[in-house]
Amino acid sequence: MEFRFIPVPVEDYEALGITEDSIIQTYLTDDGALIVRPVLSDDLENFQCDSDCENCPVSGTDCDGDCFGCPCCGICDD
Repeated sequence: MEFRFIPVPVEDYEALGITEDSIIQTYLTDDGALIVRPVLSDDLENFQCDSDCENCPVSGTDCDGDCFGCPCCGICDD
């Protein structure tokens, strides 16, 4: 997967509650608007692991030791 960086005003990050430890989701709408939103704990409860760890949004986060609350619990090596 290839990435490009775009500047986002700090005020926008702060308003969304995004920190350097946050998982974010981005997508484009049909009219070309880029949507950026934080992925919340409630979102991860419904997350289904597809075993594609390389592209997984959860893989970039540090383990908090709550294995049973992690959507990757079934295939985790830690």
